[in-house]
Amino acid sequence: MPELPRNLPGFDRYYAWFRNGAVGRLLIASARAGVFTALAGAKSAAGLALELGLHPATLKSLLDILVVLGLLVRDGPDGYRDTAEAASLFSADSYANVLHLLEEVRLGVEEPMADLPGLLRDGPPPADPAMLMNSLAPEVWAASADGSAAWALRGAGLQAARIIAGLPGSRDFSLMLDLGGGPGVFGLYAASLLPGLRVTVLDSAPVLEVAEKYIRGHGFGDRVVTAPLDYFKDPLPGGADVVLASCTLNLALPDRLGEVVGKIYDSLNPGGYFVSLHDSWPDEPEEEGRFTLEYPLYSLLTGVQVNMPAGLVASTALDRGFRQVRSKDTLFNGGILAVDVARK
Repeated sequence: MPELPRNLPGFDRYYAWFRNGAVGRLLIASARAGVFTALAGAKSAAGLALELGLHPATLKSLLDILVVLGLLVRDGPDGYRDTAEAASLFSADSYANVLHLLEEVRLGVEEPMADLPGLLRDGPPPADPAMLMNSLAPEVWAASADGSAAWALRGAGLQAARIIAGLPGSRDFSLMLDLGGGPGVFGLYAASLLPGLRVTVLDSAPVLEVAEKYIRGHGFGDRVVTAPLDYFKDPLPGGADVVLASCTLNLALPDRLGEVVGKIYDSLNPGGYFVSLHDSWPDEPEEEGRFTLEYPLYSLLTGVQVNMPAGLVASTALDRGFRQVRSKDTLFNGGILAVDVARK
């Protein structure tokens, strides 16, 4: 079985491009047209245009821009080919392709921003329940989970696992719950660092089909399992030494966060840990790019609160009985996330 990757290229600058708009659109058009997939080996602009059915002069202009952006290199007087990083990130046959992940930024935020003048004047339109984040169909979440696996596989999963492995007594942990675990990749990395740890990934059934693909693909089926669960309706399994909630508690806003954190508390053994990774909207000015912009923009565009005010998870954990919480802002791919570690 293939080992979990530990050194895949990150995508911070490409994420910034998507926030910037124009370059993001150019990048996604190039990838969707098959440019990066086709340029694993050197080809001329004319030959590539013929292969992909594209306009030769327009394609050549695009290729020249991609060279300047560092995504392609020239090969001979007329040839172009991928850089190793571009092939890894955007080729259709690469592992942990980030195209779907980045495209969600465009579809969820950039395109609706075109309506911002009207929103400022009139406010958001009546909410379409089918489009609200906490009401999306399970199949939509499954597609999102497959895309978010790239984020975890390209550094975030190992970062989170190291936080868990660094907790006091972690070598004695026997059970971790990955709450709203999506593709299950965070659980895989935790199990890889803690040989005695079993992990249960909790999410909807369609999402867990995605998780099973990664669990089987990396040979963790004996220690990482899945269990369908709706944490708004169902109690959590008990006996956990650690519960990880990675970018999932936003769905409990604005008024069910305490309920969910209470369920996490009840699921933990005495002395157990609750680890939350989430956006944390600052109270003071911050350097652009250091905070996660997508959640507050979604709230702006829909009128539905999903962005997490700074300190809310920590104060909620204390209110629900956790005896101590420590918080630290941590740089992951795509920006800063708050990491709150609460102990029962």
